[in-house]
Amino acid sequence: MKRSILVICTLIALIGAAASSVPVQAQANACAKAAPPHLKTGTSAQITKPSSSNFPGAFLKPDPGRAGPVLRYIPVGTTVDVLDGPRCGDDRSYWWRVKLGDLTGWLAEVAGKGYALEPASASATATPLPSTVASVLTCVARSTPAAPATAPGTQAAGDKLDRVVYGTLDGWLMVSDNGGLGRQLAMFNPPPLSVDLAPDGTAAAVVTYNGVYWVDVATGKTIMLADATTFGLQEGAYPSRVTWLPNKSDLAVEITDTQDNVISYALWSVATDGTHPPFRVDTGAQPQGGVYKAPVGDKTIVVSANDISLFPKDLNDSSPSLIEFVPKQAEGDVTQLVAPAISWAQDGKGFYTYIPISPEAAPSDPVAGHVLYVPLEGDVQDLGKQARLKPNDYVIPSPDGTAVLAGRGAAWAIQNVKSGTIIQTLPPVQYVFGWVPDGSGVVFTNRTGEIKFLGTDGSPDSDFVPTATDVFHITWLTDDTIMYAIKGKDGKLSFKIRRGGEDDKFLGLISTVNAFSGVPISGKAGPASVPQPCK
Repeated sequence: MKRSILVICTLIALIGAAASSVPVQAQANACAKAAPPHLKTGTSAQITKPSSSNFPGAFLKPDPGRAGPVLRYIPVGTTVDVLDGPRCGDDRSYWWRVKLGDLTGWLAEVAGKGYALEPASASATATPLPSTVASVLTCVARSTPAAPATAPGTQAAGDKLDRVVYGTLDGWLMVSDNGGLGRQLAMFNPPPLSVDLAPDGTAAAVVTYNGVYWVDVATGKTIMLADATTFGLQEGAYPSRVTWLPNKSDLAVEITDTQDNVISYALWSVATDGTHPPFRVDTGAQPQGGVYKAPVGDKTIVVSANDISLFPKDLNDSSPSLIEFVPKQAEGDVTQLVAPAISWAQDGKGFYTYIPISPEAAPSDPVAGHVLYVPLEGDVQDLGKQARLKPNDYVIPSPDGTAVLAGRGAAWAIQNVKSGTIIQTLPPVQYVFGWVPDGSGVVFTNRTGEIKFLGTDGSPDSDFVPTATDVFHITWLTDDTIMYAIKGKDGKLSFKIRRGGEDDKFLGLISTVNAFSGVPISGKAGPASVPQPCK
């Protein structure tokens, strides 16, 4: 896997001095067609509309203009202090230098065809969320595990428990133990796009459009680890997904870039404890959601456009690829990339995958169209080419490599890997989720939206599958606890959890399908220490 280290340079801001030397008449001519400014220095202004229809809030920029990163996405309705301006920006509109909490930056007065900044009324007050105006810190000191908050009727604190964190639709990060009533930890606006719980349950990682955060589960203490300037992101690029790696200190951060109407994804590594600076994990054309953690052990893999590799330990890690292949990709951006499916072996020592056949692959390609077992250490095992599959079938191997779920659209079937014979044929489906953790069968929704199970032996029942309709996303903890989201007719996502032998419990409305995470942990933890910045 090819990787490059993105060197982040800190530039000294000279634009203010440069602009002051530009003749006033020249600035006025540049903005001759701009809407006339109607704010005044020393007053307050209120944000009345977002800077773009594709993103929430107003773009707070380090300099007056569209070039450069977005320091923060400031929510509509926020009141700011006007420090300086107006300044004619590189977009030929007027900008004002403003202050919000400890943050200072530039806001455009106009967005689209209307004013985005209006004089604030006498009753308007600025109450920015701490998470919005937080300054970026290098890292945080480790915290001792948080004692569980057991709910009535649940197991004792000294036993194993399920801890779940989730980001609500209104911006709260919540924590729940054993399906109990959620406890508020921190609030974000814009709401979380993705959350992930540390392997020991002591902290949560959160990404919003504004950046990457570390949140202590015991105290709710929130520290910002990275923002757009950390990653060198321009407008249209933002952190979209976070994965806490099994080493308990590093995060994999996925960046979505929508610039020039072309979508691409990049991966970064961020150390919460400061053991290394953030660096880009450069795997070429990166598919969305390309990070996979082993169910047990401390390994994580990265699926890129043309290889699968171990996630690098640091910026000097250059371990060889576990497997390489010719990518299958239609015309267009990376969203057209057909990435291989990954099914972890239950011991976590390797995974099963099927390599889609690319039109660019040679007829003698040794992996295209094959089911493979890829150990994390050792040689790849070829389980055979699947000759009976259709060219456009998507193929998901079972967790033991004996069968594949293959199909597209509404038509899917379970096939034997060795013989290619059909074991079971699914009824017409609405959506396929894949295999249950023990590989006994597959989960899908039928045409009416009911979630269903079909075992390799024909069984229609499984403890891994809840009784529900309109399930939009489902996942399992290693103790087989079910976490899932239901999409209502209003488009909102309801988050539910079901533990063995218990009823399903509704925990709240969540912001995205990636905004929940959980781990089984030990309840024998002492009180958490207050996190402090690393020295």
